Amino acid sequence: MKLQAVVVLYKQKIAESKSIRSLFDRIQSRNLDIDLLIYDNSPSPQSCEHAITTLISVIYTHDPTNGGLVPAYNQGLVLAKESGTDWLLLLDQDTILTDRYFETLHGAIREHGADARIAAYAPHIIVRGKCVAPSWFFLGVHRHVKISWHGIATKPVIGINSATVVRVSYVGSIGGFDERFPLNFTDYWLYREIYRSGKMVIVLDCGLDHELSAANRDTFRPVPLYRDVLYHEGLFYRSSQSRIVVIVFWSRLMLRVLKHYVVFKDKGYSRTTFSYIWRELIARPR
Repeated sequence: MKLQAVVVLYKQKIAESKSIRSLFDRIQSRNLDIDLLIYDNSPSPQSCEHAITTLISVIYTHDPTNGGLVPAYNQGLVLAKESGTDWLLLLDQDTILTDRYFETLHGAIREHGADARIAAYAPHIIVRGKCVAPSWFFLGVHRHVKISWHGIATKPVIGINSATVVRVSYVGSIGGFDERFPLNFTDYWLYREIYRSGKMVIVLDCGLDHELSAANRDTFRPVPLYRDVLYHEGLFYRSSQSRIVVIVFWSRLMLRVLKHYVVFKDKGYSRTTFSYIWRELIARPR
């Protein structure tokens, strides 16, 4: 089984990326058949001199415009197609890959890889000791999948991008990754498309430690970052085929205004959310 891995960096040195460091360790301990694309959205390029380049094929791309995740994923998709690779491994810069992850991934693909109904494989993601993904997703409401659960998720789940392995032929069949979601809600879009297409996801019997930026309010500023998140959140839910999902989205957003006002000292969160509701739901001409 060969993988095309894509690691997306932003303002982090290659040698300091937890994803690259742990991938290097796994390659040393396991005979992995993998090519690597390092896609660097940092303002300045860096030299790709990590020892990992002596073990596997590595391509380094620098994008000073910081185009987000989708340009990286689509370049990885092209590379996978050119090399005849069936699987694309998506990675942020701060996921710790383990031997257990690759063991369960290889086992699942050996058992189910020939089944075209399976479009992706996703591990449990652990942030600060808490399992945050994947989640069962129904009518816009999340319910975390218990870490003890694994197998074929016949009902919709949503994971995060990092450590998701997706079938190259499937992503190619839907035209690649959607440029409308270059950074925020890329994962939501991908998992929704999988189930819209009648495909399924396998949740792996393993957990990976990950640093989730949205979990840290210090890096989650209302302007412009939170405003951008909110825009793509709205784009995702409002493009839903279910009117009920759209209604639930607006209702939860109104409750979020109150929650942000009470919980956060920075009232920019609640003001930004209220302004979005006013502009998009109330003031927009019908």
